[in-house]
Amino acid sequence: MAMLNLELAGHVPAGLDLELVSPGAYEVVIVDSRLDKSARAVEFELVVLGPVFRGARLRDSFTLGEEASMGRLKTFAVAARYPNPDFISDTEQFHGRRCRVRVERTGGPRSSGCGNFISGYGFSGVRLPFCGPLPGSLFFDPGRMEAEGAKPSGRRYPWKEQGK
Repeated sequence: MAMLNLELAGHVPAGLDLELVSPGAYEVVIVDSRLDKSARAVEFELVVLGPVFRGARLRDSFTLGEEASMGRLKTFAVAARYPNPDFISDTEQFHGRRCRVRVERTGGPRSSGCGNFISGYGFSGVRLPFCGPLPGSLFFDPGRMEAEGAKPSGRRYPWKEQGK
């Protein structure tokens, strides 16, 4: 018998309660978050809204202070319509928010290292209409819209010309 005496209190079981979902885009709701102070990371738990893989749980973590990870966290905050994505004060303000995620797979389907990872975020199509300004080039100002009557396009339609 080999005695290990191995301390595992600071480690999270890998993929124990997570389901393997097929690669693709999914609507999700953010249900939980936790801060790992020892690893200087924040982890979010997401649940797939369906219809495919409804209820499946996904996780994504962001290393605090790492430039690439902070950029991903801001993308996540914008996609989830966090009130102020430039300053995140409380991760619980993410809870209940929806977004769209792109899921990809690591490892082979039968390997022990097979798992999902989230490679991108986008706005949810579930929660409409969107309240507030959209970031960047997606900005829409309803005050600048002007109603105009129908204008002829200049195209010729053979079926309309026959009735002349």
